[in-house]
Amino acid sequence: MRRTDFLGTAATMLCCAMAALLFQPGEAQAAEETLAKLPEKFQRATSNVVKTEILYKEVGDRKLVLHVFREKGSLEGAPRAAIVMTHGGGLHTGDPSHFFPECQYLASRGMVCISVQYRLIKTPFDLSKEDSSPLVCVADAKSAIRYIRTNAKELNIDPEKIAGGGGSAGGYLSAATGLIEGYDEEGEDLGVSSVPNALILYYPGLDATLLKLPEKLSPFHQVSENLPAMIIHHGTADVAVSVERSKTFAQRVRDRGSKCELILYEDMPHAFNRVGRFKNRPFFESVMATDRFLVDLGYLQGEATMKYEDVAIE
Repeated sequence: MRRTDFLGTAATMLCCAMAALLFQPGEAQAAEETLAKLPEKFQRATSNVVKTEILYKEVGDRKLVLHVFREKGSLEGAPRAAIVMTHGGGLHTGDPSHFFPECQYLASRGMVCISVQYRLIKTPFDLSKEDSSPLVCVADAKSAIRYIRTNAKELNIDPEKIAGGGGSAGGYLSAATGLIEGYDEEGEDLGVSSVPNALILYYPGLDATLLKLPEKLSPFHQVSENLPAMIIHHGTADVAVSVERSKTFAQRVRDRGSKCELILYEDMPHAFNRVGRFKNRPFFESVMATDRFLVDLGYLQGEATMKYEDVAIE
């Protein structure tokens, strides 16, 4: 495995030019379709945001990319808080565009927002085979956090204000970076932490034992003291990922002395907040709750800038 170093703005622009080559089949179209579901009002309100791509990791012939959203001119001035998002899809499907809308809004508020491309694997899972082992996904999620923290100065990011986030299987990966020790990519500098400072989780698959994975790979079973502050969003009608597991997990975290806020969305199914669903009302409400959580942590300042009318669709 070979990692590339961040070489400043010129390298970032080069990576941007390479993006079409680095997308998996269908990803570029998916990204366009996701953002196209947002009204023009939202596009205008977030027009201060620019997006670039940075190559953060190479494994064999695979090149993995960070999709970076930030305000224009934000490479200058005080370091920004960051959030690193990992998409869902059962670790075998999905793409980074899942969280482009959240990234675009939070970047317009002043954060550096990053959606991670990670290796997708085959099912059924098999820890003994690289192409079907969740361990490679966990390693990529940790590599992304470590790369960003290693290059925090060049990215103008505060290394002590890096939040992790994700939905469903991506929520599992984000939780794994915060709770599961080990499973780092060989050759990386383990002196640089891959643990985020906060976690924003959407209907996360916390109990990996339900997929016949060992407890050591299950955030649900690895709750300890001094965990990152967390917020969990979960619909009460989710039949794909147990809301009861989120309730129990949140209480376990609080019992051990760490912050874990659980927001329940009445009668909402799995992936309820995806853009284009339920007239974008759950998308708006979950983003506003996340905004408030980040303000409470000092990662954002001031009042939220998005109104429901900015994202509402028929």
